[in-house]
Amino acid sequence: MTYMICLFMSFQYKFSYTSRLAQHCHILWTADEFSNGQLSVPAFQKALVLNLPLSSFNRNLAPLRYGRFYPVEILKTSQDLPARLFRVTEIDSMKFTADFNHPLAGKESTLEITSFQIKSHAVGKLTMLLEWAGIDSPLNDQETDYSVPHGFDRNDPSDDAVFYQNPRKVIHVDQTCLSRITALYGNLIATDDAILDLMSSWRSHLPPHIQSVTGLGMNAAEMADNAQLHSQVVHDLNRSPKLPFNDGVFHAVVNTVSVEYLTEPYEVFSEVRRVLKPGGLVIVSFSNRYFPPKTIRLWTELHPAERPGWVLQVLKAAGFSGLHCRVEQGLQRSSEDRYAGQVEEMDPLFAVWGRRGYHLRGEHT
Repeated sequence: MTYMICLFMSFQYKFSYTSRLAQHCHILWTADEFSNGQLSVPAFQKALVLNLPLSSFNRNLAPLRYGRFYPVEILKTSQDLPARLFRVTEIDSMKFTADFNHPLAGKESTLEITSFQIKSHAVGKLTMLLEWAGIDSPLNDQETDYSVPHGFDRNDPSDDAVFYQNPRKVIHVDQTCLSRITALYGNLIATDDAILDLMSSWRSHLPPHIQSVTGLGMNAAEMADNAQLHSQVVHDLNRSPKLPFNDGVFHAVVNTVSVEYLTEPYEVFSEVRRVLKPGGLVIVSFSNRYFPPKTIRLWTELHPAERPGWVLQVLKAAGFSGLHCRVEQGLQRSSEDRYAGQVEEMDPLFAVWGRRGYHLRGEHT
């Protein structure tokens, strides 16, 4: 019997820019072709930078923090505002500065367009490409203040060992998003690399060519069902962030759709750096879906496009360099996903990666 594989013509728009912390790339899959000027970042306008009294910011909804983005609904003011989102660029004892310009206004960026024949429909809209661009990058002078009261608390503070004692075997994002995560891992990880799958479960979403994978997770039965794991360790990172491995034993560490559950992320990623070989790679991938009871409060209070910026700062604080950030969206959602009839587009892919020092081998991203 012969099976026909249908391929669909699509365009990949790759929008790239550099911040003080990282190389950033936003990728959109779409069937649309753009016309001149349709994807240009608006010019910076000084008139869009407003000084507002502290009393105009509703602190009952969120804390006022340097570098953060907020919707205009958080402001208590009768004046007309020029955009739906603003960034806080200065705070003093009486007022704060709200910048309503596009986050990349006045900054250099590049756009690459490539046509592909792919298995999935591209359903993205061109307006999506610039909608989140720049929200993942810091201001030029200092780190963004992502702190929130009790930011690492969770709705369910019960012992994780009890919560995860029974196998769940669920996948938290759709298969299209997972396929893009696998593709990214395949571009960054070599066949003979020794890999640690951090916060592992019944699937690792690594490409099939990877030959050596150690899983560290909360449930032995789930990891036993993971054909990609060659060894496994049951370990609760929220109880003990110290990793049970010697220094410099892995070429790469991957953390897939689970960083939002760490209550001590700075300590964990310092440990990740310790167990990596010099030049070793850490990749953190996630989306906009998560399991609320065990998600840290900070994660739930950040704009989805701010979360990569926070992860970048965590990796920098842990000593990683050569940082990259990727956002990818626009392919059709998998038909097997529970939201397939409600949402046409894939879950967005967010990925942040860096190295313990710089890697000498070439890589294709």
